[in-house]
Amino acid sequence: MNPYDNLDQANKPTKKMILPQQNNAARYIGPYKIIDTIGRGGMGEVYKAQHVHSQTTVAIKVFVYNNDTSIQDVKRFLEEARTTAKLNHPNIIKIYDVQQMENFSYIVTEFIDGLPFNKAITEYNIPLEKRLEIIKQVASTLEYTHKNNVIHRDIKPENILVRSDFKPTLMDFGIAKNLSKSTQLTLEGELLGTPHYIAPEQASSGDKNLPASDIYSLGAVLYEVITGTTPFTGATDFEVLYNVANKKVTPPSTINPELPKELDNICLKALKREPQNRHGSAREFGRELGIFLKREALGSTQRNKKNRQTPALSGDMKIYVVVAIVGMLLSTTFIASYIWLGGNTKQPIDNSENSENSENSENNAVLQNNTEQAQNNDTQLSNDDTAQNNASYEEILKLKSELQTKMQLKDIAGAIDTAKRIEALDNEDAENLLILASLHQSKRDFITGIEYCNKVLNKNNQHADAYQRRGYIYFSMQEFDLCIEDLKICLQYTNKQALIYNYIAQSYMGKRDFRKAIEHSNNALRLNSNMVDAYYTRARALRAARQFTQAIQDFNTLLRFHPNNIQALAERGGTFMQIQQFPQATQDFVKITKLNPQNPMGYINLGRSLMAMGKHEQATRVTHQAINLNPSAVNHFYASQTLYMKKPLDAKDMQHILRHLNQAIQINPQFAHAYFLRAQTYARIKNKAAARKDFNSVLQLVPNSNMAFQAKQQMQKLK
Repeated sequence: MNPYDNLDQANKPTKKMILPQQNNAARYIGPYKIIDTIGRGGMGEVYKAQHVHSQTTVAIKVFVYNNDTSIQDVKRFLEEARTTAKLNHPNIIKIYDVQQMENFSYIVTEFIDGLPFNKAITEYNIPLEKRLEIIKQVASTLEYTHKNNVIHRDIKPENILVRSDFKPTLMDFGIAKNLSKSTQLTLEGELLGTPHYIAPEQASSGDKNLPASDIYSLGAVLYEVITGTTPFTGATDFEVLYNVANKKVTPPSTINPELPKELDNICLKALKREPQNRHGSAREFGRELGIFLKREALGSTQRNKKNRQTPALSGDMKIYVVVAIVGMLLSTTFIASYIWLGGNTKQPIDNSENSENSENSENNAVLQNNTEQAQNNDTQLSNDDTAQNNASYEEILKLKSELQTKMQLKDIAGAIDTAKRIEALDNEDAENLLILASLHQSKRDFITGIEYCNKVLNKNNQHADAYQRRGYIYFSMQEFDLCIEDLKICLQYTNKQALIYNYIAQSYMGKRDFRKAIEHSNNALRLNSNMVDAYYTRARALRAARQFTQAIQDFNTLLRFHPNNIQALAERGGTFMQIQQFPQATQDFVKITKLNPQNPMGYINLGRSLMAMGKHEQATRVTHQAINLNPSAVNHFYASQTLYMKKPLDAKDMQHILRHLNQAIQINPQFAHAYFLRAQTYARIKNKAAARKDFNSVLQLVPNSNMAFQAKQQMQKLK
């Protein structure tokens, strides 16, 4: 029988049991042997215990009755078990058992080997970004509880246990409110929660049962873990509550000047006095933190890139660099390397050799899109009904003309400055706000970009362009689910459905859901059979799904529209390589080198196709051209891959391969792929010691990667 089925009988105790005493040699509660006391409170104690048969370690929360205990108190205690037991989430404590005795009740839960959040920060030395990740996980947990009609109502550091691996567990649903039940277990106006973390609406008028109250409390926890103090303090609980209800929050960066302004904005939004002004949901709260964390990680990545001689294989969040790593070294199957950029482009983007050039390409694409919007007299430069007088209207027109010029010149900073001046004159100009969103997107200030979109949607929740722009920003962040969510809403209100379907398809490509990518590309092409981007997206999806013949047909269609598009030629050439049609692949790669003779990747790809055709000398010569153009670590790595395609490989070839890999590693000592391929090369020539050393380098550089797993497997074979 489920132990939670009888919780409604909370006022009917079963039998009397003696509580464990401190001086007992062996202390038990039911079938649980008490190991230690891990917490005490006004209503009882919490024990660490072990089940006598299963040896499972558990925690037991005991509520001891006294003369003042009412049935209401008992019901509230057992309601915690009922509420928590119905929630199934990896970050919510699990309930194993619940019992009511004559003189006390107890709840048995999983034992979390962790510490309260505030203590864990010091004990585990949790860095700032990990603290924010913990808050993000708790926000996701609250989103789950809110969707299940449960408001926690007592979010505080003590109720968030954090393990040494930084995994949080939300606990203590003792005063949670189940919105789907009509039972009243609190008195009218009764204060529930902890003063330092309680929301203003609860502090001033008691229980409001709002999800926004949990968001406020989590915001207060965020405030504490980034500043070291709570948002409001006071000598007494009453003073704290008064300050919560009436005082203004000091920005976190005032206390800790090292905190970024963006983090201030997220935290202060959660702590808004009016519930409707906070994040719309716990998910939105967590989403903004996630965007901030990605932006910070991106900034760190870019700073690290500047300190390296060559870029790593992976690009930033806007750029997806898919590189063929030869898993089976003797295979002639080729997956072409390509760079695909998110952004509003009219056609597939040409190959760029490094992420910095690609970033500029996307910024240009965003600016081009914004310039076109600014030139649209029906939207940007129309006679705005919101102009309050002719003088301000004339000023706005003048500024919009200036904005258009700055965007044409790709002056992002200047364009933002002008658009903000327009905003100061008319802060409800949706088109201008969305231009600001786009401009901030182009400079990777994603949080600000999303905030501008939200401003528009707060005024008009059916604004198609705002959903579209916010979706594009999520796309740039690789937040593909959120992008798809916004773009599907956009479909309901836009007349640009083909464009939106294609962007949804690209998002599914990001999720590697190729079936849905093909499906949504088909939707786009049904609406517009001449849409080049949709053919490109569908071709890529078909290729990824290994439907090569259909993919080539779509690349052919695309190239009829744009016969000199380098990206499409590279993709089609790569597809020909996969089906071993090497002469056709060679034709495409030769054309690329003629169209852009300064792009090393054209020569790299051509070298591979020539090598696959058995034209070894030509392949080697072409590959050296790529290295002469740019002797980077990546190109030396590609050269070694190309040589590996030769059949058969002799000792001289192996030395050439090692020379290229040595060069790659010398240029970039953090290049894990190069160590991996060099280890495999050493293994082939029976230099086991050198192979082990390089495989160990892979384990140190990328310990949790699939490459590391393969390295471990191959090291076993060396024994």
